[in-house]
Amino acid sequence: EGNYSYAVDKATIEALITAVTNEAAKQQAAVDAEKARVAANEAAHNAVLDEIAALQASLDATKAAAAESYPDADVDKQVAAAQAAIDKAKAEAAAAKAAVKDEGNYSYAVDKATIEALITAVSNEAARDQAAKDAEAKRVADNEAAYKASIDEIAALQAALDAMKTKVAATYPDANVTAETVAAQSAIDKAEAGANAAKSAVILEGNYSYTVDTEGITALINAIETAAEAQRTAANEAAYQASLAEIQRLTDKLNEMKQTAAASYPDATVDTQVAAAQAALDKAKAEADAARAAVADEGNYSYAVDTAAIEALIKAVGDEAAKQQAAADAEKARVAANEAAHKAVLDEIAALQASLDA
Repeated sequence: EGNYSYAVDKATIEALITAVTNEAAKQQAAVDAEKARVAANEAAHNAVLDEIAALQASLDATKAAAAESYPDADVDKQVAAAQAAIDKAKAEAAAAKAAVKDEGNYSYAVDKATIEALITAVSNEAARDQAAKDAEAKRVADNEAAYKASIDEIAALQAALDAMKTKVAATYPDANVTAETVAAQSAIDKAEAGANAAKSAVILEGNYSYTVDTEGITALINAIETAAEAQRTAANEAAYQASLAEIQRLTDKLNEMKQTAAASYPDATVDTQVAAAQAALDKAKAEADAARAAVADEGNYSYAVDTAAIEALIKAVGDEAAKQQAAADAEKARVAANEAAHKAVLDEIAALQASLDA
């Protein structure tokens, strides 16, 4: 019974059906938007990572270039600063990505200018530090070379002094040049001490500066030979004067002998003996002069007057005068005795003559 009466709420159901599509589209749009957000954030993050990687590569290349071009440079501090900035950027980029994991858009900008400045600072510091170390190495090398030049100069002076000592010892064995030798050695020792002090003064900074007084030390070295030569000359002159004094003493003795002979032996003639003695004295004087001339430039005066021979010649004057005077006196006595004997005979004859006459 009854009439079917039901009207489907088509509008409502169609609205609900439409809502399915709409919700699907909405949700799909939301999912697509989220995917796009995630993809965009990932892309943005990857772009940042690429930028950071490029900066890391730049730092690594800069470190390698610095190590090759500036091997002595110390840039650990600058490298550490740049690396820290890169690591910080990585951490901040990761944090920015984590912050938008569920919502929001990735937003992080690498401070590229700062990091590049820090990387550039590595190169700049490497160049600066290498230049400073090169300059220091050059300073040290220049100082060492200058010091060595001083030491070589001092060594040459020491060799010259040693050679002079050897020469003087051989050429002037009797010379006493201790004072002059000590003065020269002291000057050399002082020069060496001065060079060492000048080197010590510039160990950390400054340029070596020391001048060896080569001229002054050379003069002191030459003074050794000068003193030895002066002593040789003085000794030779003294020895020569001693020879002259001895010759003069013998000359005086000959003159005294001549006077004695003339007074004591008036009848003697000893010119030959006097001439012989005088000739010996003249010869001695000539030999003394020759010995002196022979050592004018080198060598030691060596001449001894033959005093014994000359004194024997002088004595011979007196002996000959006495001998001649004795002979003359004997002859006078003989003549007088003969004259007296003759007179006695004449007196005796005269007495006989007188007796005859008587």
